[in-house]
Amino acid sequence: MVGGVAAVAGPSLGGFIVSVLGWRWIFYINVPIGVLIFIFTYLFVPEIRNSAKQQLDLMGVLLVSLSCLFLTYGLIEGQHFKWSMYIVGILIISVVIFIIFYVQQKLRHKRDPLIPFALFEDRNYTLMNVVGVFFSIGVLGLMLLLSIYFQSILGYDAFRAGLTLVPASLISMCVSPFAGKFSNKIGGKYLVLAGLALTLIGMIWVIFIMNGHNYWVQFMLSMVITGFGNGLLISPTAAVAVKEVKDEVAGAASGVMNTVRQLGTVGGSAAVGALLQNRISAMNHGSEFESVFDISTKFGGHLSGYLTALRESLLLPMAAIALACIACAFVRKNAKRLSTNEIK
Repeated sequence: MVGGVAAVAGPSLGGFIVSVLGWRWIFYINVPIGVLIFIFTYLFVPEIRNSAKQQLDLMGVLLVSLSCLFLTYGLIEGQHFKWSMYIVGILIISVVIFIIFYVQQKLRHKRDPLIPFALFEDRNYTLMNVVGVFFSIGVLGLMLLLSIYFQSILGYDAFRAGLTLVPASLISMCVSPFAGKFSNKIGGKYLVLAGLALTLIGMIWVIFIMNGHNYWVQFMLSMVITGFGNGLLISPTAAVAVKEVKDEVAGAASGVMNTVRQLGTVGGSAAVGALLQNRISAMNHGSEFESVFDISTKFGGHLSGYLTALRESLLLPMAAIALACIACAFVRKNAKRLSTNEIK
């Protein structure tokens, strides 16, 4: 529910900040929010100590943080540097550091590793991580392309574009608690599959109604369908993933899932942005441009090519959701729970 409230407030509040204060404040505002979270956590979150003595894997934290840093930077800045050897080198460094991290974790497997890689021996946990990655790519890709469409084609400012996306988050917020309650009763796997299917239907609807002259209300149904689908699968995905995980490593399992999803959003935004830019550049005879939000001016008022590029780019998020469906189909209903010894 808390996540749903944030999802509802995020697009509109983010759009308001961008419109009034500028895009840099999207980053600046995290500083005071982070300070408040730190203070409230210190004052109100109860301290829970494990009876067993544990050591924080500082070297593991450093290695995985550096790997994620290089990966995120490479994916975000790849299009800006035209995927040059500089970016390729950055991504290679990320992979090398992660390999070092993996070896370090294997050597430390009996001394509280940061990530117990034996978690991935749990089939359902691994598959739900795959679902989470593809779902993040799909939904982030859809929202990114819709934001571009609303602002560059329909002429909305960032605030209005954000408000147009709110119905999806609002429906998701309302549905998610009920999906969590019914997950054990009818099977989380089937709820996740239903959610993915509805999300895919919402994307198909968007492709069909894009015409360059839409009113915001025409996207209401697709946003409701997509939001309903998102609400159905968010809680069950986590429930299915950690159902067979021992309590001792539940925190690590949850942390890995969240990190994987966040990397999926980064990769999704980079991939979708690069594809859109590539398709528009090809249709505009290789013409270069600074921002996808300004591309419509390159077509001299003839937006059919731009709309075609947007529709073609939407195929990538749709493919990601389809792959998530395939991964989810292989989830087992009754999996063996890993023992503590197997985890370590």
